[in-house]
Amino acid sequence: MAHLVLHEVRYVLMAMLYISRGMAKQIQNSTIDLYVYWFLTFIPITSLCVPQFTYLIVDTKSLIDFISVLVPITEILLTNGKMIICNVKRGKIINLINQVQVAWDECAKSEHLEIQTLITATAKKTKIFVIIYSTSFLLICVEYSLMPLFKLIYYSAVYGNQSNYTIALPYVSRFAYSTESTTSFAWTYFFVLIGVYMLALTLSGFDSLFATLVLHIKMMFKVLKFEIEQLGLDLNAGKSHVQLQAKLKQIILKHKTNLSLIEQLEDAFSFFLMAQFLTSSIVVCVVLYELTMVFGWNEETFKTVTYLPGAILQLFLFCWYAQQITEEARLVSDHIYNIPWYLGEPKLQKDILTFMVKAQKPIGVTASKFYLVTLQTFQRKAPAVFLGQKAPQQYNPNEPNRTPSRNTMAEGTYEYECMRAELLGLAHPSREEFEEKQKLRQETEVEEQLTEQLKDVDLQGESLQGTSGKMDELTNILTATQQKINKFKVACGSLTSLLKLRPSTPSSEPAAGAAEGKSINDALDTLDTMKDLNAASDATVAKAAAQDIGTKVTSQLDKLDSLLHKADNATYSMKHQTDQMKKISK
Repeated sequence: MAHLVLHEVRYVLMAMLYISRGMAKQIQNSTIDLYVYWFLTFIPITSLCVPQFTYLIVDTKSLIDFISVLVPITEILLTNGKMIICNVKRGKIINLINQVQVAWDECAKSEHLEIQTLITATAKKTKIFVIIYSTSFLLICVEYSLMPLFKLIYYSAVYGNQSNYTIALPYVSRFAYSTESTTSFAWTYFFVLIGVYMLALTLSGFDSLFATLVLHIKMMFKVLKFEIEQLGLDLNAGKSHVQLQAKLKQIILKHKTNLSLIEQLEDAFSFFLMAQFLTSSIVVCVVLYELTMVFGWNEETFKTVTYLPGAILQLFLFCWYAQQITEEARLVSDHIYNIPWYLGEPKLQKDILTFMVKAQKPIGVTASKFYLVTLQTFQRKAPAVFLGQKAPQQYNPNEPNRTPSRNTMAEGTYEYECMRAELLGLAHPSREEFEEKQKLRQETEVEEQLTEQLKDVDLQGESLQGTSGKMDELTNILTATQQKINKFKVACGSLTSLLKLRPSTPSSEPAAGAAEGKSINDALDTLDTMKDLNAASDATVAKAAAQDIGTKVTSQLDKLDSLLHKADNATYSMKHQTDQMKKISK
């Protein structure tokens, strides 16, 4: 018993008569269990689903009545759908439990202390989760179905008689027969209680089965992590290639086994998860709408509050555990990368790297292949709840210039000025006055911008003058250098071949040329900016400033042409002098 996987879940499955011999290590897929559970599946369908759906279609007169019935019938239909899906997938679910049992027994044989601790912790988590989750849903469902009896006992105990209360079924339904007589009502209520009992166990049983299967598969991935770390220790210890290859083969086989368990979990619960997401989303949305229609603390409020946390909890449960299994599968490649795989032989390195690449493939549980079930899925699916909305501001219809749109009340608009005057207790400005002030403000801003640009042009002009002086200095240096070269050629002639002189060009000259090129580019960029501002200006004051900028720009263009000409001459002179020096040195 101590080494039986899913120990507590097996009790829940036996209590709902899904399996009869659940305490065996290898559960048998019995045909008798199949037909018995099919019979139990039809009890809530006939006693709850069909009568409620008939009432929903025939007897609801208003929207609030329709929604009040829609919430419980959606949850009941979901749970009945789970019963049908899990009975159709019975063979795959039982086979998955048996394979997890085999893998669990294999891990239990390990003498590694951390693995044994991990197995014990997983068993405790499973036990606590199943007990709390199953008991909570069973109490909620049974309490809801027994509420008519509790109310009958309350009236009998407080008032001493039952005349003040008429007992009624917990769910509003329309049957094909009359339930007014005591016998028909008693039998109907009896089957309703059986149906609620089956639904409560199904609701908690299959959810717990999914969660605990994920916990055990997650534990197997953690065991795989320990074995990968052991492979790293063996690599550091310098063990033989045969031993390392056998260890790697064992790790790869266990990884394939874990991936196979995830695929079987996906096959068994994929459509189950899709139905859960669809129906739970409907329940949450409808319940939130119903909460806006129900006021005060009464029976309707209690029913509504009961459904909401259950639907959200189920969505979060599946997303949380599916996220864990996805994360553990993803971390396998990281664990492999962290070991010293580079210490092995080339063939072993190749095998480890191939395994690491294949382990990077994303894997997890999906909802009918539509999307991967993770916490991000819960974020997208969980509806946003707005507890309140601020009422729109009231506007005077006698002021046609004002608009109720809040997006137009930005600073600097006419509506903003009107609102500001209203808050300060001043008279509203007229449209003509506002437009005139706005025009003057814009002209002032344009003038200020042109003034700043004029200052920049002046600074660029001074920079160009400095650059021109440097270019003149460079030209003088090159002229003097050429004269010295000519004198050297006349004086030495062919004797330079004996001296083997290698004169070098001063490094300051190219640097100076680069500085002039950078200054020229900056000046051209500034000129483009000046032209754009000159084309965009249309104010009277701005035109004069633009003309002044244009005059200065024209003069600067002439200076730029002169600088470019000087730079070309300097480049040619330096190249010519370099060639002459090379010839002399030969």
